[in-house]
Amino acid sequence: MELVKELVKKAIPSLSSDKMDALMARLVELGVQCEDDLILVEAPDIQDTMPLIQCRRLVKAFQGEFTAEELSEAMSKLKPGKSPGRDNIHPEFVIHQSTTTTGWLSLPKPNKSAEDPKSYRPISLLCVPFKILERMIHSRIEPVVDSQLPREQAGFRRGRSTADQVTLLCQDIEDSFQDSEKAGAVYLDLTAAYDTVWLRGLHLKLLRTIPDRHMVKFIMETLSNRSFILQTSSGQCSRLRRLKNGVPQGSVLSPMLFNVYIHDLPDTASRKYGYADDLTIMLSRPTWKAMEEGLNEDMGTLVAYLRRWRLQLSVGKTVAAAYHLSTREARRELEVRVDNKCLEVQQAPMYLGVRLDRTLSFKKHLEEVKAKVTSRVALIRRLAGTTWGASAKTLRISTQALVFSVAEYCAPLWSRSPHARKLSKRNELKSAFKTHDPQESSVRKLMAETYPIQRETINDGTNVKVLKEEWPFLFEAAHLFDHASRLLGFSVQNKLAQELSKKELGINNFLDTKGMKMGEGPVQLICGIVRYFKENPDHLFCKNESSSVLEDQMLSPNRTRTPRMLNPCTPCILIRGL
Repeated sequence: MELVKELVKKAIPSLSSDKMDALMARLVELGVQCEDDLILVEAPDIQDTMPLIQCRRLVKAFQGEFTAEELSEAMSKLKPGKSPGRDNIHPEFVIHQSTTTTGWLSLPKPNKSAEDPKSYRPISLLCVPFKILERMIHSRIEPVVDSQLPREQAGFRRGRSTADQVTLLCQDIEDSFQDSEKAGAVYLDLTAAYDTVWLRGLHLKLLRTIPDRHMVKFIMETLSNRSFILQTSSGQCSRLRRLKNGVPQGSVLSPMLFNVYIHDLPDTASRKYGYADDLTIMLSRPTWKAMEEGLNEDMGTLVAYLRRWRLQLSVGKTVAAAYHLSTREARRELEVRVDNKCLEVQQAPMYLGVRLDRTLSFKKHLEEVKAKVTSRVALIRRLAGTTWGASAKTLRISTQALVFSVAEYCAPLWSRSPHARKLSKRNELKSAFKTHDPQESSVRKLMAETYPIQRETINDGTNVKVLKEEWPFLFEAAHLFDHASRLLGFSVQNKLAQELSKKELGINNFLDTKGMKMGEGPVQLICGIVRYFKENPDHLFCKNESSSVLEDQMLSPNRTRTPRMLNPCTPCILIRGL
């Protein structure tokens, strides 16, 4: 900066020291580091010398070309609705030509490494005029193509949805339950299905499907003469490359063309369920062995077809599952092989967004839906407030998009499942408990129908307080005895009374020989046994009010913490009135 200071003194000899210091500070702010950064302008008649010295960098900035960022900022400040000038160009026309996207975020596939390029699904950003052309072609060939597609293919067809396909598969599995048969399914996964379509094979199948050769040739021209450029997040672009195979992701015609490509799947003993590239086969037979043999034969037929038409089956992602009303039977590990490799067996595979567990109770699916809905409801709550936050209209739209779309997906299917019905009955029990005057007969019936999920809640390690909230009638003596009787096959109360009457006489006679006289009744019998083994009653019993029940004693903060009564994990006896 000393050289800069000398240069300024030579250019303006009359500059005072105060103004010199202020000027040097200003030059530092402008980033001036050497004399080449300065442009000196001679103007001896002007007293204020500050504007006479300019930064060359700023001058270059003014003289440079306008950038795309400056253009976008200026276009964003245009106000719509203004009258056009003589050229009759409205502001809306210019606004819609502006760029509003600040960037594209490429999300990796689930459970995939972000460093692997194969973890990302490329989407083609096609020109709008070309999309319009594809729409016109689609509308013209759809009636002809759709009439020749098999019924089991529901992907991207008018009047068909994923829910229909999942419902059809579940209905066939439930039919096998009714026929007392064993059902098995294989969920096939194709590697990069759209990207590996063999164009020559597609050309042949289009000629068999569409009667007009000129239309087929035109469609193949749009596929074979495509080029693409890959742009990374850092703005780097690859060189122009030509597509040799595959139909582009994001194209209007791609789903229909893929349906045509696999519409001639070979006949199999198993029933097929297809939605675009999601393919599933299901077979039911009287025995597991017959069912496994049928699935292996059908998989061999399908694998041969896929290889012939250059589609690749991902053996690692293809899974098998067994279905049966008996949980023990449904745990069977199916032996379905592809290329001498045994397919993975899952207890609840995912099909078109729905978890199909082995008994079709949809328990795991409902648990996942509950977790998703809970997290999204929490997000909506963060956006809401009495004096701040989003408007009611915005919250309603957000709730429908984020919450209802997840909660209602395939609801007609899982809402009639046994697990969903049991959960509904649990809610009825909660409502009955809140009325403070429930009908005893209806409560007893609902409790008896929900014993299995009561045991599931208990076995999950749920504490007593939560158990009372989930099952408010659980600790009533009548329901406890009824539940135990159903599990054991006999009445616990009657059995205990019978066994006590049988054993009481013998035990009393034995205690008499030891010089221990005891009275009659179960309480006296237990006290005599405790005395005989010289046990301390304070270590075995907790004194409490005669009206108390076991769960109240367990929750009491003043409860005596005796060595054997810390947390009894085995059945214990609560004696009242001692």
